[in-house]
Amino acid sequence: MLRKLLRYEIKATQRIFLPIFALILVCSLLIKTFIALNFDDISNTTALPLVITAFVYALSIAASFVMTLVVTIQRFQKNLLGDEGYLSFTLPVKVHSHIDCKMIVSVMWTILSMIVAFVSVLIIVGDKATQDEFMEFWKDLGLLFGNYGGWATLLLIEGIVFLIVSCLSFVLQIYASISVGNFSSKHKLLASFGTFIGFSVVEQIVLSFLIGLDNNNMWIWSLDGPDVIGKLSIFFGIAILYCAVFGVAFYFLTNWILSKKLNLE
Repeated sequence: MLRKLLRYEIKATQRIFLPIFALILVCSLLIKTFIALNFDDISNTTALPLVITAFVYALSIAASFVMTLVVTIQRFQKNLLGDEGYLSFTLPVKVHSHIDCKMIVSVMWTILSMIVAFVSVLIIVGDKATQDEFMEFWKDLGLLFGNYGGWATLLLIEGIVFLIVSCLSFVLQIYASISVGNFSSKHKLLASFGTFIGFSVVEQIVLSFLIGLDNNNMWIWSLDGPDVIGKLSIFFGIAILYCAVFGVAFYFLTNWILSKKLNLE
């Protein structure tokens, strides 16, 4: 059933993101073409198409990330806590499947937005010099893996895991905030925003406490010396654990509210 929910959720949201992604890539190709045709001389009137295209490109990049946040909030609030909640919760689906579906699709669009933005930048700056720098980067990366072996591989995996876990935790924090804010009889949106701020303050307090634990020798936070890769690996491990703990807490809080304290009035 989760697969069907995912298919429906992706179909409902792709009509928003796919046109934006297409616009970003088209604009990056146009900018690349205009630069190749020497339209980048701002003293020349022919630079106007380049300026307009660059403006649209910047707006599209911003829109892709803003819409990710808007869709994350809107789809959860409207489908599960709004009028559509009556229909959603009559489906033969467990509550956690609804949360899983919304969470997976939101993180998917967030990561795709990052990838599209990165690809568009590569298209714009993809000249011979950039290709040489890119090859030099891969050469340096190969040396890094050769010098540090398993530590470098572990660090790369941790970086990818941290990106995914931090995105999941952020999305779940939004869901938990909306769920708690829904208890308010009036100004639900304001109550949700206040809850989100409250959760963020708690996270900062816990983070400050963790930093304070190592305040005497600053072992982890002094990222220098020959074992810097090992320190970074441990640092990322703690960061992943930190995000995962809060993500799990937000997940169970949201699931508990939707299962036991659901209020669709």
